[in-house]
Amino acid sequence: MHGFFPYFLTRERRESHFHIEETTILRDLDTVHAKPISSLPTQYQIRKATLSDSSSLAVLYQNTFPIYPVPIHHERYISESMKDTVYYCIEIEGDMISAASAEINRVDCNAEITDCATLKKYRSLGLLKNILNELEEELKGMNIPVVYSLARALSLGMNKSLKQLGYEYHGKLVNNCYIYDKLESMNIWSKCL
Repeated sequence: MHGFFPYFLTRERRESHFHIEETTILRDLDTVHAKPISSLPTQYQIRKATLSDSSSLAVLYQNTFPIYPVPIHHERYISESMKDTVYYCIEIEGDMISAASAEINRVDCNAEITDCATLKKYRSLGLLKNILNELEEELKGMNIPVVYSLARALSLGMNKSLKQLGYEYHGKLVNNCYIYDKLESMNIWSKCL
């Protein structure tokens, strides 16, 4: 994996206001090990999303992220992105409750695992691990050997899920993007499929 070399114009921009919390989350991950994916209960349906799901995906993202670095709150953006992005979702009785995507770079033969969202009521159930597993299987079938993800450094759940799935931590991008409700740092993870 190539390195990242940031250039900050101001001291404030290069210093995380949440350094202690971010460090604590990473420290908590030291005791996390690979964990088998548990089966979904029968009422949870996992599947590949289609163009007709663009509206439901947009609503899920609106309900999860007040701010996001790309316009995933808009159905049209999601529809357009499906040209080079694969989405998987989980539904209960037709209601979408969790989703994630793999943005495929066919030139460099890799994919970014991104747009990971679960409605608050359903978090801590391991739903995203099931979705990420499905995405990885799809990518293997497309001969994409490497995946990576940028996880919010303040999200214990997302970082924990990636570690449990065998992703390797590669560092932190300080104050990298506006996401959720503020400017946040992002942890870099990758995995060879």
